[in-house]
Amino acid sequence: PPPAKVDPPPPPPPPPVEEKDWTMPPTKAALFDGHSKSLLNGACGKYRTMKLALDSGTQIKTMEECMKQDCEQSLMVSFSPSNPVIGCRFLDDMGFCYNYGAAQRWCVENEDSGWCHDGGLDWGRAETGLGSAEGPVTAWMPHVSVPLYDDTNDFEQMGTFGCACYKNCACGKYLSQECSCSAGLAGTVKVGDQTAVMPKIGTRARDKNAQCGCYCSGDGAGLSAAASSTTLASSGTTSRTSGVSGTISGTSATSRTPGVSGTTASAPAASSPQAAAMPVARAPGAGVGHYGG
Repeated sequence: PPPAKVDPPPPPPPPPVEEKDWTMPPTKAALFDGHSKSLLNGACGKYRTMKLALDSGTQIKTMEECMKQDCEQSLMVSFSPSNPVIGCRFLDDMGFCYNYGAAQRWCVENEDSGWCHDGGLDWGRAETGLGSAEGPVTAWMPHVSVPLYDDTNDFEQMGTFGCACYKNCACGKYLSQECSCSAGLAGTVKVGDQTAVMPKIGTRARDKNAQCGCYCSGDGAGLSAAASSTTLASSGTTSRTSGVSGTISGTSATSRTPGVSGTTASAPAASSPQAAAMPVARAPGAGVGHYGG
């Protein structure tokens, strides 16, 4: 007789949902200002506040500057009492760096806080106690799927764009200008949307550690989560907004929500007891414009 049919074992149960603490952090944690707005680098605060009041080109340029500031914060190591910056591992609900060192340290000690969105251990340096990264860079990554709003049509979403950065490089304002980068493994590390148009990198190595060149274009579909040392040369005449797709891309394929601008991490339902502990909706206003400690 034929062998008896054996049913496959049932699938394993889903992992338990991690409960987060939505208690508002103390003032000294430096996550929020007095109006419950997250404390961000200046351009990121401007983007958060003004994205629905800027033309599409300025939206992209503002995000470029935001990514540059966050990228450079991710590379900074300073133990100076006046400016104890230790990088960028923890993010606000839009995926931007909390720009105070005190906020990064508080999140390390309070990882169960719902307000501390964790990029991952490799987003923080081991030497600062913020994570596990060693060497010239961390795994911080720019946003790769950013909504683009049509300023000629009531700011309806018209598509998405992605951003990419060269770490340990200094770049000009225009794609026709070459980037100068540090030598060796510290230089020409490109992360983010691999379809984003980037300037050429000069052949002469220079000390540009802790600097970044960031550009946004593409369609958010060319994500490479791992750092790539491949140099993508542009023609030098392409507009920065070139390549922005008119179709809406899907979100990042990685599990890290920071790569998706405007994504809010899981928060308690409005009917839950924790909802009462959540701050009021954040009023418009730009974040602080420095890498404070």
